[in-house]
Amino acid sequence: MRELQLSMVKRAGLSADEAEINQRLGQIAQAEGLNSIAALQQRLDAAQPGSYANLRAKLIEEASIQALQQRQITRRVRISEQDIDAFLASPEAKRLNQSEYQTIHVRVPYIDDYSRLSAAQREEALKVAQALRTRLLEPNVNVAEAVAASQGSYPIPLQGGDMGFHKAASLPTELSSKITKLDVGTVSEPLLTPEGIDIIKLADKKASNTMLIPQWHTRHILVKVDDLQTDALAEQKN
Repeated sequence: MRELQLSMVKRAGLSADEAEINQRLGQIAQAEGLNSIAALQQRLDAAQPGSYANLRAKLIEEASIQALQQRQITRRVRISEQDIDAFLASPEAKRLNQSEYQTIHVRVPYIDDYSRLSAAQREEALKVAQALRTRLLEPNVNVAEAVAASQGSYPIPLQGGDMGFHKAASLPTELSSKITKLDVGTVSEPLLTPEGIDIIKLADKKASNTMLIPQWHTRHILVKVDDLQTDALAEQKN
């Protein structure tokens, strides 16, 4: 599974953010009682040559896979003019723009096009989603282990994972409305979509000092959620 994901990362041309990797290494160093990444490298390589390079490579792979998983979910989103207008008109627009949410978002893909699924196949997907939801309700859950345990004999790999922090405004209206209603640590009911069943857990939430961005720029960002849009097309829709 990991090899397949890394192959998809390579084909998509995704790469990890160096600043993010260095931040993670700094956190590891601090947890080990060290005051710098260089000190961490020295300790690891002293214990076993090449250990630091292996750790950094693993962090890069994990960050790239997370970026791939987020793209797999967001690229399926189609933002309509109605979605944009509904968001801009909502009383929570400003609040959404000022808060960031850390979500665990996993999709149970359907085995076939929804219209061709048998009742048994739909029920099978729902059972997997419900089992996953139960596991994600556990505090301090290991997401990868929960996904792997829920996969079982289901023939299509589950998609997603820990999506990190993001503003609810970067998601389509139907998802942002679900996320903002969740308390930290709670999990949504199974969300039916045309391509699968989504389970979302709100892992954490933090306030942002960012001011509400102008309406025209908000529209541009929302249109750009669909990564098939070009800048020119996004501007034309403003």
